[in-house]
Amino acid sequence: MKILIYSSNSNTFDGKNFHYYNYPTIASFWEKYKNHNFIFIGSLPSPFLFDLENNKISNKASNVEYVVKIADAELILSYNPDLVIAASFWVTPFDWLAIKDAQIGQELKKLRPDLKIFCHPLKTCQLAFDKNQTRLFFEHYNFIHAKGIYVHHELYWAQRNHPEIEENFYKDAILYQIKELKLPLIIKDTCGLSSYGMEVCKTYNEVIGFLNSKKNKGDKLVEEFIPGLQFGTEIHGNKELGYTIFDPFIFSVNQYGITSPKQSIKMGPVNNPKYKIQNLKAELLRMANLLDFNGVAQVDLVFNLQEEKWYFIEINPRLSGMTQIILESKDNKKYCALKLPLLKKDEIEMVKTFDFVYHISQVENIAAKQKREEGYCEIIFGKVDSAKALENQLDELKIKIPHLIDEGFYSQAKKMLNLL
Repeated sequence: MKILIYSSNSNTFDGKNFHYYNYPTIASFWEKYKNHNFIFIGSLPSPFLFDLENNKISNKASNVEYVVKIADAELILSYNPDLVIAASFWVTPFDWLAIKDAQIGQELKKLRPDLKIFCHPLKTCQLAFDKNQTRLFFEHYNFIHAKGIYVHHELYWAQRNHPEIEENFYKDAILYQIKELKLPLIIKDTCGLSSYGMEVCKTYNEVIGFLNSKKNKGDKLVEEFIPGLQFGTEIHGNKELGYTIFDPFIFSVNQYGITSPKQSIKMGPVNNPKYKIQNLKAELLRMANLLDFNGVAQVDLVFNLQEEKWYFIEINPRLSGMTQIILESKDNKKYCALKLPLLKKDEIEMVKTFDFVYHISQVENIAAKQKREEGYCEIIFGKVDSAKALENQLDELKIKIPHLIDEGFYSQAKKMLNLL
């Protein structure tokens, strides 16, 4: 079968400033499927398709044709594929690449109605991109979610461009509604990526202070903070073939109670009956059918321990930061992913000596102006039957490479093991 996989990128990319490392290589993953011929079309970096060194592909699978071009429907059809798959990834500041890939997918369906395509509908990607639309979807279809208020930026500051306005009734109503919400509150962009730019406010004055400050530069959601454990999962498939809904993974949180995109821990899969996993999966299946998922989608969740309820936080209709560990965990063994600060080459080689480490990926931005932009290294280990066996591996890492495993990070991982 001739399988074509494509991905878009809206941002400029200069590989000279980035160093990528993948162990094992991405190319080696595709080499496993020798009975298929693949064509990869994408702009750099296309992180799920290309091993990169500077601005060039460093490793190539023998059964893959690599096309570094901007993907469009006509280019894709010129290769006469049997199957087309969108491999959307994420960029900052706007997590919108799935929208472009969906637009290409929609055009492909017009030009070749018989072609098999794994690509989410355009309207689904637009809904997931705009977090207020996502909130309204949750509300309309009775998915349990955080109570919140949408703040339209231009209306909140309407008097700036209209000197005749003496009192801003929209702003008054928004602040009135916010005071009806239960503290603490989270303020986030409606079209942001992950937890970047998210504010956690413990008082109403903090919320008002932020909304009235220069930090408020766009539309916002002000939502109640849901106490509980942070989780994520993925859904693979479509209506025709059926959906695979993976058991969730538990995420670490920072001092604000939210998951950090740069330094985090993921553990699982979690299938403990106390978390009512079957109830969650039934709701995820309902969501998949309502949104007509067609490919890979990731969902962020919170399990409220006191209420024993799952809250839906966010939908990402694309490959995600947990796709690799989801693929590793298909055998239902226990795994852990540690996202650490950047490692040196000799430190990476040291980590590779552990036979239970299955994956290492590192992204380094040598032109970074801020610490959080420098990059990260993620290691995945496990493939064991119990949380205790996973704990033993974590302890071995801590004992043999203590300078790489921060004490606070290690303590948090130990606590998470008890939650599995």
